[in-house]
Amino acid sequence: MAVSDLGFDLEDIEDLGIDLEGLAACDFDDKGALEPQAYLQPARTKVVHPRYVSHDSAQKLVRAIFPLAASARAHVVVPGTFIYGDLAEAIAVHLDEKIACLWVMSLSLNMANIESLKNIQAGDYVGDTHLMLSDYWYAHNRGHDGLVQAVYDELDNGRFQFSVVRTHGKVTLMEMDGGASYVITGSANLRSTSTIENFVVENDAGLLDWYKTWLTDLESQFFTVNGGNGIHAQRCARKGDQWQILDNIGELTMQGKGRPMRVEIAAQPQPGRGDHNSSADLHPSDTAGGRNA
Repeated sequence: MAVSDLGFDLEDIEDLGIDLEGLAACDFDDKGALEPQAYLQPARTKVVHPRYVSHDSAQKLVRAIFPLAASARAHVVVPGTFIYGDLAEAIAVHLDEKIACLWVMSLSLNMANIESLKNIQAGDYVGDTHLMLSDYWYAHNRGHDGLVQAVYDELDNGRFQFSVVRTHGKVTLMEMDGGASYVITGSANLRSTSTIENFVVENDAGLLDWYKTWLTDLESQFFTVNGGNGIHAQRCARKGDQWQILDNIGELTMQGKGRPMRVEIAAQPQPGRGDHNSSADLHPSDTAGGRNA
């Protein structure tokens, strides 16, 4: 019997106070498991206690790699004490520089992430802000007292747009007043999950423009802040709709490079085929600069 057959989903289980993220394979009955001499049971891992999850982790990371030189990149692995949603705030405050335009795509966020974005708005550390979250998160957080309403109440300052898309992507774009173009991509959602996460930070104007192009196209279809005229009711973002939008991306020549970069997104599947097969994404940057953190 599937979970859905019982009339509730994983979010409902979490509401019952069951810590799904804290469960490990060894928490369950191993009856019928393979002989121990052949395979070991997975080791029990501890969930990071909330008191160890703090903004200090983001500040420590930022001090280690910022400012990041043009065309440099840093590959980062962080423990469960890190809150990815704190990164934009930590960067802006550490550099004491305004983010002229901020784009954030994530599967989900929590109230602490909303407050962090509110902080940089209140401190005049950010200009235009574009937030893009998954329809899965939206479905589980709407309602008068839900996080969706908190997004509008706390962040809609007239320079804010919120889009709801069928996405699992994690992308942050930061166009800095000083000219830097930070692109951050990886596994981490905005909220902490007490798990190991990895991401890459790059200072690359051409790469930022490429990401911004398709994020802008998605936003134009699935925005919700309707110019001060109320929330814009829109159709569900179906898989096919999104691929049609992304199919328009073609060739890009990076700034300061003599060679063009060809980026292709898979076309619509043929009838009878359900999978999308993307061609290779060829990155032109030869530099391996930046500092590992």
